[in-house]
Amino acid sequence: MKTIADIAPAGNNSLGFVRLMAAIAVVISHAFVITRGASTLQPLEALTGYPLGAHAVHVFFTVSGLLVAASFDRRPSLTAFAAARFFRIYPGLIVATVAVFLFAALTVSTALFSEILKGSVTGYFAKILIGLAGSGAIPGVFESLPHEGVNVPLWTLKYEVLCYIALGIGMAFLTRFPIVRPLTLCWLMIGASSIWLLQGKAYNDAGFLDHVARFSFAFWSGVAAWHLRDRIPVSAAILVVLLAATALAIVLSLPIIAHALMLLSGYVALFVAQFRYGWLSTFTDRNDLSYGTYIYGWPVQQTLVWAGLALTPEVNALAALVIVLPLAFLSWRFVEKPTLRLKDLFGGHSAMSRPVKPARA
Repeated sequence: MKTIADIAPAGNNSLGFVRLMAAIAVVISHAFVITRGASTLQPLEALTGYPLGAHAVHVFFTVSGLLVAASFDRRPSLTAFAAARFFRIYPGLIVATVAVFLFAALTVSTALFSEILKGSVTGYFAKILIGLAGSGAIPGVFESLPHEGVNVPLWTLKYEVLCYIALGIGMAFLTRFPIVRPLTLCWLMIGASSIWLLQGKAYNDAGFLDHVARFSFAFWSGVAAWHLRDRIPVSAAILVVLLAATALAIVLSLPIIAHALMLLSGYVALFVAQFRYGWLSTFTDRNDLSYGTYIYGWPVQQTLVWAGLALTPEVNALAALVIVLPLAFLSWRFVEKPTLRLKDLFGGHSAMSRPVKPARA
């Protein structure tokens, strides 16, 4: 029976394909609120309490936890870790933020350019690039559409950064106090998140700390999966058990619905990733379009509605993907991939470096 350790090596999995499918799922989910308004139910929301896009983001966080923990084991330097995370997020985000601003200001906005520039310094650029918020606004842009907001999905980035910071602090602590095992840290983080989530706060009623708990649970589950990679099988039988347990939790309205859903989505991601899908797996191994799809999807979908095109969810999602996927490819090839190489300037070892232990150690 395969374990996570068996599918972890490059070329043995399709995690790149899984992440791209998750990004596409976000675009599909958002098409419903973009065309019909913020109160519109998205796919799976009535059934699970979470929309399709949220489940896809849970996949992102779980897979991210797994991959980032693996990356730190290969290159145990906090400087290199921080550099890698910075160059993975910010270059693409900066270019996308500027590109969306210029396009919106010159094409979409009904306000004067001086007003646009003045109102966007703090209301758009600062909120997105410093606050990593999805509430950025450009004067005169998308204000009369069913759902306002220039790039709403970016709000999840701050929680991703918080997870990275927590992991970095945790690794520093483990280096200083090697008597503490990595899994102990994982259980503490998962346990704290689990207790908070037991409140059963509805998705649309969640606040900052609720989101911190939810995303931390998914992320640290991925980190734990890496450290237990030799012991966690990837099998259809376990998938069925998780599916049945999740369905039971939903039917009985148990307070562990969120926990079960995130464990299920993470395991589904691993189960799908254990297979290779021909040229799709090869292409997504070499070209990570998931981030570009995520950061360009909403503005493109909004623009289509603004232009009077793609006014139904299905057409909006399809038309947007036709535009977004090439944009994501350009972002990866000319922005994200080249700037990722800069992380090598920060070295792979430091005074805090430690040897990588076997998975069972």
